[in-house]
Amino acid sequence: MQIHGCRIHIAGSASPEISPELLRYGHALIESLVRFLAEQGAVFLVGVGKEPRLEGKPEALPIIFDWTVISAINSCLKSGITLPPVWQGKVLITVATQKTNEQIPQDRREVWQELLTNDAVQLEYIEPGWASGAERRARLAKLGDVLILLSGGEGVEHLAREYALQGKPVLPIDLALGSSTGDGTGGASRLAGEMLAHSDRFFRLSHRSNAGALLAGMATQNGKSPVGGAAAWRKSTDRKALPAL
Repeated sequence: MQIHGCRIHIAGSASPEISPELLRYGHALIESLVRFLAEQGAVFLVGVGKEPRLEGKPEALPIIFDWTVISAINSCLKSGITLPPVWQGKVLITVATQKTNEQIPQDRREVWQELLTNDAVQLEYIEPGWASGAERRARLAKLGDVLILLSGGEGVEHLAREYALQGKPVLPIDLALGSSTGDGTGGASRLAGEMLAHSDRFFRLSHRSNAGALLAGMATQNGKSPVGGAAAWRKSTDRKALPAL
């Protein structure tokens, strides 16, 4: 599965009680990952809507990563790392409802408008009355090729099941940040633990013996691994290919 043209879905959230330092690491990790994948020609799926923050303060860190992904994509477009539209579609794909536009935070509207102006967004509108989070996640799972998860709860667990049922790779990150709504059974960090013992349930490599070393290199060590040191991701994609189920 080539990264160029691959539709990569990134999702996750953090607890409102998580430490700002660890949450900041999570955002930096996602931003670095988006930039690296954009350089290889990937396109992205992500949710678009509200952005809850620590302590509910507008100036505080977000406890979801959607707009971190979106802002990173916009920065990549501005710097010429990726160009819209690309042959496989827009750089950003999302499932929208009639309420999506009004839910966009005021401080994110400039980024959103820039993406729309640059013809970088593919909006897939869902049927009226089908606006539940589960319906949007199911639609996104049909559109995506690979799922990358960071922490979160029931939402990321639902996405992981949807992707797995379709035989698509699921790559959970081990960093434990909790979930924005306090639900689920451990989210991506729990799934990352399962992946260590059963990597074949999440992805397949051309050489299975490489899986253990790859996963060890991807470990965040609870925020101690350097964000810029994505050596394991680069090693796994040295032929511009992602692990494939």
